[in-house]
Amino acid sequence: AHIDPDYAGQLLAEAEQHAGAVSGASDRLETLGEVALAAARTDAARAEQIIGSLPPSAPKRAEVAMAVALTDPARGERIAAGAADGYLLALVRAQVAVRTDPAKAGPVLDEAVRAAGSDPAHMAEIAVVMASTDPARAEQVASTITAGAGMTAGYWRARALTGLEIGRAHV
Repeated sequence: AHIDPDYAGQLLAEAEQHAGAVSGASDRLETLGEVALAAARTDAARAEQIIGSLPPSAPKRAEVAMAVALTDPARGERIAAGAADGYLLALVRAQVAVRTDPAKAGPVLDEAVRAAGSDPAHMAEIAVVMASTDPARAEQVASTITAGAGMTAGYWRARALTGLEIGRAHV
């Protein structure tokens, strides 16, 4: 995409066309979500258009919203706002706040923690987003994670703490 944006656009259009022709509804949604995620890295407007044409609970909406928010925060928030779940919007807003004004991100991170509720996967994601601005608080959030989704509390805490370490390595 960086070497030949026009050709990348052609490939995305071809991928979208093929994805739209997939016969099974759930497979089509998954495939179009993958195309939107690929577009999110190079063409935020196209990613928004593709994922916006899918139902609010479409697979990959969260990943597309997060990827788009890295380069176009307002568009990422719009994608998240179209989700069936208010948590995604809170997560995207937290990511945007951490990237744009880390010193004032606290209240937005608090809202994301509230929106995560007791969902261990959500708490792990919030802890990772939080790690770049407040590592101690991120570890505290990770320590509160309980079992869920068929996994032990230890699994979710390990996942969050691994994400914290990876996030620190990239800061």
